[in-house]
Amino acid sequence: MLFGRRIGMEVVAATMDQSRHKATRPTTHPSSPAHHPKHETAKIRNPAELQLNEPETTVLQLVGVSPTSIDAIIIGSGMLPHQVLATIGILEMKRLIRRGEANTVARM
Repeated sequence: MLFGRRIGMEVVAATMDQSRHKATRPTTHPSSPAHHPKHETAKIRNPAELQLNEPETTVLQLVGVSPTSIDAIIIGSGMLPHQVLATIGILEMKRLIRRGEANTVARM
């Protein structure tokens, strides 16, 4: 029994040591706007924007009201060209952006 208690005390002591060294994080509820990075800087213009995944949000944030070059979106997003083009197609189907002239897109 002494052996069992000793192991138990070591586990408790190790747990206490680990809890002292943990960094404190700000507590935010997972559904709060502060928890989601897209809600920190993005202005929601259409309720459909709340349903977007991360790549869609990234691309949409780089598209302005005035025509934006697709090349600039590829560079700014850090995504591969085929991923950006596919995401632009999805955003067009959701009627959040429209294609312009000379390889550009703009928000609707």
